[in-house]
Amino acid sequence: PMSVLYMLSDLSWFLGKRLAKVPYVSLVNILLGKEVVKEYIQHIDEKKIAREAVSLLLDPDLYRKKKEELRQLRQILGAGGATKKAAMRIAELLG
Repeated sequence: PMSVLYMLSDLSWFLGKRLAKVPYVSLVNILLGKEVVKEYIQHIDEKKIAREAVSLLLDPDLYRKKKEELRQLRQILGAGGATKKAAMRIAELLG
């Protein structure tokens, strides 16, 4: 399990919000169509990230759930050729 952090310049953030019409920014979440990995974008709160990490470490059920959700990604991408498959899946989602 993991978290995703993105910090952009103000201009990149402004343009990205207006041009990219996707509900998630991480490839994992885009491909699975739901938030499996926590995304922290632009306004990053270190304490919140630490709490999230600690909860994953201390809650075996939550850890197992996240791990199982990440296994679904392997089913989507299969073995080998993951980059091409991910690109094709993203193209499908974007229409």
